[in-house]
Amino acid sequence: MKKAIPALRWVLVISIPFFLLLSNLYLFLSPSFPAGILSYIDYEYSKGSWPLPPRYDDHERREVAKAVLYYLRSPEEISYLGELADEDGPLFNQRELVHLVDVKVLARRALLLHGVLGFLIVGVVVILLFYPEGRKALPDSLLQGSLWTFLLFGLAGVFAAAGFDTFFVGFHRTFFAGDSWLFSHSDTLIQLFPLPFWFDAAITWVGLTLGEAAILGVGAYLWGKRCSVAL
Repeated sequence: MKKAIPALRWVLVISIPFFLLLSNLYLFLSPSFPAGILSYIDYEYSKGSWPLPPRYDDHERREVAKAVLYYLRSPEEISYLGELADEDGPLFNQRELVHLVDVKVLARRALLLHGVLGFLIVGVVVILLFYPEGRKALPDSLLQGSLWTFLLFGLAGVFAAAGFDTFFVGFHRTFFAGDSWLFSHSDTLIQLFPLPFWFDAAITWVGLTLGEAAILGVGAYLWGKRCSVAL
């Protein structure tokens, strides 16, 4: 078993940053929370960081945005959004609907990856705890995972803050085909989720991930110190 412990440690260290990052995806994809707790979309809209869109008042904007989030997390087909309309016609054009299908596919893959990483992390921790050598190595492995999270996503956060337009374009070119993610300012997706929204979301996402990594790192460090004293 001693020979397997280094490999298990690396699985843990590599999995932790991406598990923490994807854990926060649930926050952004949740249209509502229990009574009294603001969802992220409600929090962002309540800040008043940008003017209301021409087509929607505040209530309408929230309801349509939550319908988009519900679609992304539910088994609903794209017709759920395609059938939404007001006196000016359908809320979403064909280009927007195609893009939302792509977003749903990406979101499902990301959440699936999150589940796989969670399974791996729990499995590795259980195995390491089962062996004396593994128990000694576990606190340091968790600390390394925390430090790698800071390195990877701390740098990503600095890059996003310094050149968000470049970051935003690069992200979409990586995960979406062609120019399917480009829209007119009159399109509903732009009116619901303008660029300032995505800037706030990116910074919040990185901030939460680094905060969780800090908690994990401090806990792992104190655990390691306690174990060394016990020895």
